[in-house]
Amino acid sequence: MKLKKMLIVLLLACVSNVSFGQEAAPEGEGVKFLDGYTVTYAQALADAKKESKLLFIDCYTTWCGPCKMMIRDVFSLKMVGDYFAPRFVSIKFDMEKGEGLELRKKFDVKAYPTFLIIDPQKNTELTRIVGGDKADKFVETIETNLKAGGLSAYDEKYAAGERSEEFVLAYIKMLSAAYKSEKCGEVADAYLAGKESQLLTNQALYDMFMQHVTSADSPSFMYVVDHKTEFSQKYDEKKLNRKLQMVWESFPQKYLVKKDDGTLVFDQAGMDQYVLKMKKYDVQNIDRICLSTDMYVAQQQEKWPTYLELCKQYVDQNGKSHFLIYNYALRIERGCKDEAVRWNTAEWLKTSKVRLEEELQKDPAMDEAKKKGLTGYLTSYEGLIAKLDK
Repeated sequence: MKLKKMLIVLLLACVSNVSFGQEAAPEGEGVKFLDGYTVTYAQALADAKKESKLLFIDCYTTWCGPCKMMIRDVFSLKMVGDYFAPRFVSIKFDMEKGEGLELRKKFDVKAYPTFLIIDPQKNTELTRIVGGDKADKFVETIETNLKAGGLSAYDEKYAAGERSEEFVLAYIKMLSAAYKSEKCGEVADAYLAGKESQLLTNQALYDMFMQHVTSADSPSFMYVVDHKTEFSQKYDEKKLNRKLQMVWESFPQKYLVKKDDGTLVFDQAGMDQYVLKMKKYDVQNIDRICLSTDMYVAQQQEKWPTYLELCKQYVDQNGKSHFLIYNYALRIERGCKDEAVRWNTAEWLKTSKVRLEEELQKDPAMDEAKKKGLTGYLTSYEGLIAKLDK
């Protein structure tokens, strides 16, 4: 009852008149964030519970541009500070340092910025907002989520058997906005079950398939694969091919299973059967899909020497893209503490940097936009090499 009363108070506050003028706040009049470097999650949760407020968590990284924009252009505003003060205890955590690392896993944070709203009475997530926005739209999104009871309320209703079309469509939309792609795919699969034949004639159902189905075991996915010619004639063939290939490529990640003790184990037998299935349907780039899956598994299991060698192999087989090289090395810099692996990664980048400089010298008449992009990688390589060489 106490929780319900608290939520009712908050929801009434949400619909009360709030001034949305975006005047810059004098120093200290924006949102007052506790600092996750000095205040723990447990302490912030206790404060929220004591003050009968919800806990608002800004999940950020130091390299995230939209995260910085939200601090500078949204949370600094007096209007936003006035809105937050009676409703939330607010705290920010760097998801790549300190307790932020644990919270990233606990709440499965996959994109930045992610903003979590926590019920301090139950220590559970009520809802989340992913991505930055303008101040008035951001506040409006919070209100809408809270008035609906948050994502957790939808989870509970769905688990209780609610399956009305209006509810399911709203639930899928909320899951998608929260970057809950796996759950979103499960709900979409269940909704489309038995409606597979309608995908050819019902645009809304087809759009749901295109946007949310991610399982290569899904009946709707296999129906489209089996009737690909008809779907290609009815809908955009290129988009359909991209969708099918994306599912084939990403699905093997499901074979990496977390055990009760937290260890990650790869189901090689399941993967072997999946390869046979891909061969049966003549899927393109099966070897690349297998290699990409091996990279994913090595990264998730933090087998960094293996990951680095697989990255080099993948890049060599797929055009030596500077985009791929930089991003694979960036993952090592952020996640790997093994000095030998970091040094080897820096050496790989140095070799790539030399090759890039040669590319620029060989083509003085290069298109300006392309030249600017490649020159940008030179700067990025230098910065990353400096971090890895520390």
